[in-house]
Amino acid sequence: MAGDGGWRALGAQDVGVTRDGDRLLDGLEERPGGEVTCQVRVLPGHPFFFEHEVDHLPGLYLLEAGRQAALVAARRSVGLPVAPATAACAFRARFDGFAEKAAALVADAGARATEEGAVEVDLVARQATRLLVRGRARWSFVEEAALADLLAAPCAPEPPAPRGRAAVPRQAVHKRLEENVLLEWVAPAGEGFDARLRALPEHPYFEPRRWGRLPGLYLVEACRQLAEAIAHLHLGAAQGDAFVLEDLTVDLPRPARLDAAVRIEAVPHEVERGRGGLRRLRLLFRARQGERLVLAGDAGARVVPGRVYRRARRGVA
Repeated sequence: MAGDGGWRALGAQDVGVTRDGDRLLDGLEERPGGEVTCQVRVLPGHPFFFEHEVDHLPGLYLLEAGRQAALVAARRSVGLPVAPATAACAFRARFDGFAEKAAALVADAGARATEEGAVEVDLVARQATRLLVRGRARWSFVEEAALADLLAAPCAPEPPAPRGRAAVPRQAVHKRLEENVLLEWVAPAGEGFDARLRALPEHPYFEPRRWGRLPGLYLVEACRQLAEAIAHLHLGAAQGDAFVLEDLTVDLPRPARLDAAVRIEAVPHEVERGRGGLRRLRLLFRARQGERLVLAGDAGARVVPGRVYRRARRGVA
């Protein structure tokens, strides 16, 4: 790492992962006011983020890079402890453009303590002068004993599965490997849809068993996949259409256990159609274990016809 620019190398533990191959940041530069600028690594061979063909850095890649940058900023600025029990309990992000694989990408993060004893981090990701992501994450300090109590609290039985449920094919969630499909089934239910999470305790990227619970981004990725499944299987999006995430707001009020089923409700509240089919979609999400709410969220996305997307992205590395 070049010393003249003040950059400092980062290891896996610094960014809250167990393997260096999951570290999405190369280094950081500390700036006045407790803010940091982090260099984002591009890992095109990563077995989860790039297991399917994609011509840019996926939204979830940017969310994970942002999570790692926020963690670095919080630890340096306000002393967020290094502990697996410390996790994001809320965040929001807006995606303003595609993050290109071939261009240098940095994440700026600034952390501050709140009066309630939590930590908030403002985030910006950019390539040169192009603003790509704006976001904010909020952490709470959770002691190991308190986390164990939360996880040990019993869950009500899972409700009966609805009629009309159908398995979720890999193609409907834009995945090539079956191990990365995080939904068992999806079914129409009332004004929206119901789905069941696939609990994969040994998932090679998320590693739920290692952490003793389902990571927040595991639930977020399941909701992202559910939005795509609903668009393709129920709302008429063509299989070749591109799904472009625009914004996401998530609250994680309590940790999700490994041994209790997670059901996800998704209710479309904005559906825009144009020539040829679905063009924009916004959904509300609620994920529960029994009666316990483990995620509440809202997300919006554009659905771009495949030929239009390919023409717009032609020549991009």
